[in-house]
Formats: sequence, C-alpha cells, structure tokens
Amino acid sequence: MKRIQKNHVFNLKEESRKFDGKVLFLTVLITPFLGNLIEYLGEILLPPAPESLTSLFADWVQPTFVSFVSMAVAPAILEELLFRGVILEGMLQEYSPRKAIIWSAVLFGVVHLNPWQAFGAIIIGLLIGWLYYKTRSVLPGILLHFVNNSLAFFLMLHFGIEANTSDIIGNPLVYYLLLAVSVVIFVGILWYLVQVLKQKPNPALGEVAHP
Repeated sequence: MKRIQKNHVFNLKEESRKFDGKVLFLTVLITPFLGNLIEYLGEILLPPAPESLTSLFADWVQPTFVSFVSMAVAPAILEELLFRGVILEGMLQEYSPRKAIIWSAVLFGVVHLNPWQAFGAIIIGLLIGWLYYKTRSVLPGILLHFVNNSLAFFLMLHFGIEANTSDIIGNPLVYYLLLAVSVVIFVGILWYLVQVLKQKPNPALGEVAHP
C-alpha cells in the first residue's frame, strides 16, 4: 500500500487524459459478448443457483434509482478502485504480471461469497486485470464493470431474476447461432484491442515484477 501512488489510483480526472477513446469504446463493445459467454459457460458448468440467492437478488433488483446505483454504479467504482487500483497494483509490484492478474481475479471472485457470481467475476477480473496492467488505469475496468452490471440489472428487472438469454430468445437454434456470433465478435474485438494496446507504451512506472 505504501508503494502505491495515491494520485495514480484515485485521480480519475488525471487518468482520463491517458486515453484517445478507442480503448474505452472497445471495452464497452466487448462487454455484452463477454456476458453472453459467461452466462453460457455458467449454465453448463454450474448447478442452478439456490432459491435463497435468487430471492436475495429479487430483493435487490428494484425499479429505483437507489437500486441501480447500489448494483451498477457503486460496485463499478469502488470495487475497481480496490481490486485493480490497490490490490492488483500492489501485486504487480511484487509478482509477475500473469501471477498478479490471476490471483487478483481469483480474490475478486472469492469475495462475492457464492460460486455463481464468483465464476463470472473471475473471468471478468482476468480481462479487467489485463486491461489495468496494459493501461495502468482503472477507467477501462470501471467502464466494463458498469456496463456489465447495468445490462444485468435491466435484464433482470425486465425479464425476471431467473431468466437467461436462451429463455428470452425462446428458439434454441437462434440462441446457439447468436452464441456462435458472440464468440466470433468477442474474439475479434479482443484481438483488435490487443493490437491497439500494443501500439501504446505500457505505463508501468515503478513496477518491479518477479517471475
């Protein structure tokens, strides 16, 4: 914690000057396709969520501004400042980038305290952690986190807590076709994002990475 520059972590106005907008645009663009893949993988790898968890979300998801802020806005800002701006930043100064990104993502998943949220949180944490390492800014993570939580909030609000994309679409053939398209688009955006970030210097000032 002592080795982390406070302004670097919490001065969002200063961080906003690091971007030309392309990275942030691609981050927003990739989020819904990532969400589709996480939902599908969760359905085939995890058992159905218990009623106690779905009831808890039903109590949280309400058509109010306070509910939206508590589920989409506040977590996006506060969790990113903590898990990427502080925890991952500290790990990057002590461990290799790969180890730091993986373990910070695992920790991000564990603190959700249930495997259904932890599964998606770990995958999202890996992508956000990589974005943080390449940009040294919490802004891409905040944006991805906010868009992901906002989409989930409005879908649950409109279609119900237990509804998933396959239920919403109805036709299995159409669903799997859209899923395949999502995979292709996700891979394409991710590849382009990698190319964009390759053209930018890694602002990892003061990093002491160990294998």
